[in-house]
Amino acid sequence: MQVAEAWKAVERWAARYSPATLEALRPPCPEAELRQAELETGLAWPEDVRASLRAHDGVSIDVEAFVEASPLSARQIVEHWHMNLRIQADVEASFGDLQDAGFGPEEPRDEDQPAGTPLERYVPQLLPVGNTNGGSLLVDLRPGPMSGCLWEWIWEFGCPDEPVAPGLGARLAQVARALETGEPVPGHYFAQFPVVDVHGRLGFADEELLADPDLGLRRVTDLPDLSPGTHPA
Repeated sequence: MQVAEAWKAVERWAARYSPATLEALRPPCPEAELRQAELETGLAWPEDVRASLRAHDGVSIDVEAFVEASPLSARQIVEHWHMNLRIQADVEASFGDLQDAGFGPEEPRDEDQPAGTPLERYVPQLLPVGNTNGGSLLVDLRPGPMSGCLWEWIWEFGCPDEPVAPGLGARLAQVARALETGEPVPGHYFAQFPVVDVHGRLGFADEELLADPDLGLRRVTDLPDLSPGTHPA
């Protein structure tokens, strides 16, 4: 499934079941802004990232269209990229380079490892495309067969396990299928089911969160059709 096709599927679902999600999706990123943002990072952004921004330049309020992550605009991608690099520099200024302390000189550093290799440090080849609770959804632009894969970055741990998806396009395809079927999407720790939160916006939750009645989460398979001309139950 192509990125534009996946976004269209999300839009169709939102128009029927979650108008608040549809309203939150920003218009396409102007091509000049997209090119300028890419130049500012000095990285070659993958085509699926560009295609996603050409569909929607992020969101106006948190909507977890990337699974546990809200899409960033092109400008926010640049801002988060700079911010993450500053935080990493501050950590190393305060505590030293913990990677140097933990590995011998023969061990390759995070930035020299191939894409898909777990990381302890934030390095320039990591491109943030989504905002998570306490971290970022990152595209790994280090070279190698897995270049373009997605990580969930958590500052306390880095990216210690394995990528959550082969790329942003694959993640959006997972989201589109999940909205159609109600089936879960692989998460960082647990399978994530598509839900609508108390504000009527798209989110994802594991079985434990779904079982908590105080959160007011509703599975997408339990939602009324809110299309014009229908009569919600």
